[in-house]
Amino acid sequence: MQVGGAAAAVASILGLAFTIGDRAFGLFESDGPPGPHLDEVTLETMPLRAYYVAKKGPGSLEGLRYTKAELDRDELVVNFDARFEGSTKAVAYPVRLTLLTRDSSGKVHVGESRQDAYTMDQSDDLCGCSDVFVVHPRHGESYQVQAQILQPNSTAVLQDRSSTWYSP
Repeated sequence: MQVGGAAAAVASILGLAFTIGDRAFGLFESDGPPGPHLDEVTLETMPLRAYYVAKKGPGSLEGLRYTKAELDRDELVVNFDARFEGSTKAVAYPVRLTLLTRDSSGKVHVGESRQDAYTMDQSDDLCGCSDVFVVHPRHGESYQVQAQILQPNSTAVLQDRSSTWYSP
């Protein structure tokens, strides 16, 4: 099981590298006004253990309050690419992620919403970011995440983008 989780983590990291690799040269080419831009929002399933190891390294599992079974279970991982053009260094932009679930009848339910700030290291910065929703994806349901970049110190939405619907 642990070997499978590690293999999944390596495969996800390699997939992300190949996905971003062909776009790396055009990331800072301006295709709009200065400010934040969400280029892509995607969902995938991944064992919780693999997510933490890929995002923060092997030592990240220490101190987590999950059982072995919980760490080995697939969870929903959202990946989003954000560019910040013409910002001031050290400005923190809040990013809100909201999970939507569509059941087998087509009814959409608004689920967990979370917000975290991403701080710019330079005036033109890039974030290949990810987060996890521990929701135990079920077959027959589809999931979508809405990502919103908010104005610093405000609730005003500067940019938003949703993932396509994802069925595990």
